[in-house]
Amino acid sequence: MEPDVTYVHPGDVFTVTVSIDPQSMEVYGVQYNVSFDPDAFEILSQSQGPFLSQDGRPAFVVRETYPEKGEVLYVESRYGIKTGVSAPGIVSTIEFRVKDPISSYGVKEFILNNVIIVDSNLQITGFDPSSGTVVLIGPVVSGFTPSVSEGEAPLTVKFTDTSMNAVSWSWDFNGDGLVDSRAQNPEFTYTEPGEYVVSLTAANKLGTGDTSTQSILVTGPQVYGPPVINSVDLFPARTTPGAAINVSVDVVGEAEVIEVAVGDVLLVKKTDGIWQGSIIAPSSPGDYSLSIAASDAAGSTAETSVPYHVVLCKGGVDISISPGVSFASSGNTVSLTLKVKNTQNIDDIFNVRINTDRLRESLCADLSGFSWTENEVKLRAGEEKIFPLEVRVPVGASRGLKFFRANVDSEMSAVYGFDKGLLIVS
Repeated sequence: MEPDVTYVHPGDVFTVTVSIDPQSMEVYGVQYNVSFDPDAFEILSQSQGPFLSQDGRPAFVVRETYPEKGEVLYVESRYGIKTGVSAPGIVSTIEFRVKDPISSYGVKEFILNNVIIVDSNLQITGFDPSSGTVVLIGPVVSGFTPSVSEGEAPLTVKFTDTSMNAVSWSWDFNGDGLVDSRAQNPEFTYTEPGEYVVSLTAANKLGTGDTSTQSILVTGPQVYGPPVINSVDLFPARTTPGAAINVSVDVVGEAEVIEVAVGDVLLVKKTDGIWQGSIIAPSSPGDYSLSIAASDAAGSTAETSVPYHVVLCKGGVDISISPGVSFASSGNTVSLTLKVKNTQNIDDIFNVRINTDRLRESLCADLSGFSWTENEVKLRAGEEKIFPLEVRVPVGASRGLKFFRANVDSEMSAVYGFDKGLLIVS
């Protein structure tokens, strides 16, 4: 039975041929069955071949089909003559159609069985039958998955085939219509930016193909703007020789800022965008400039400079309470202000403290009703600051004069100042 192997799709029509080679024996009659899967195939026709009538003599033929059972019966015999035929030939041809749809694919056997061969003496002879197979192939469906679909050049992409029923693959990576690879799972490197349409044409054993496409976006190297130094704060910016100067730099960048230097000193990143550190002022008075440089991960830098001054310290600090005398009654609150002014020629940090030191106890104000008793303030040279102060006279407080002191001391020099306040409680 031929062909030995046939590849078909659902809906295809194909022909099976039953042939015989008598090998010099005279064949007078032939009978056989062909069995097949009735769920996958249907019989279209069964035709007599020229084998037993090859010499022009007539033959008697019986052809039966049993589509429900999946069986074909064929019987043929010469008549009106006592001789057989000995030359090879085709006994019959059977035309089948593949049903559509099909529930299962794969190898389907066509079995040649119940074969009877009769010679010219009407004796049954031996034979060597051969059956055939039909490989039912499902429709090919092309598909693939890229490892990445977007990235910066050079971009290497691994393509994984997800096609169904495919035995060959034709890849076009560059949208130019040329086959770049026939591997099932290839890899390709894109060296230039652009949008590339990748196509895969997958084919099955019958050569039927299906094409799928996807886009790969290849970008160029990202271009970053340089860092931006928003502000630089020096304190003190006017100071004495050899004093420490605290530096705070606010810097941002499109690429990550990785280093901020003040001269030869590297600052430390404290919070987003804020870098801090300190330097030592020169030993000689004068006007100086401090250089700041910021670098980012892309290799870009930004630079700026700020002035500072080294001087010999002069001046002092003033503190005053207003009003100096306040009238209050038990359970009520009065509002005061404290003004602190840096009269030095340097920037300084001052501690402000409300107290009753060195005052007679019976004349001391009750500090528990003061809204604050300690504060710290940074003041540039010549700068002043006013602090509000709320004083609540406790219920049941004794009447009379109640005094308190306001002291201010420098953290960076030896200057200090004080003032005295008076509450008249009625």
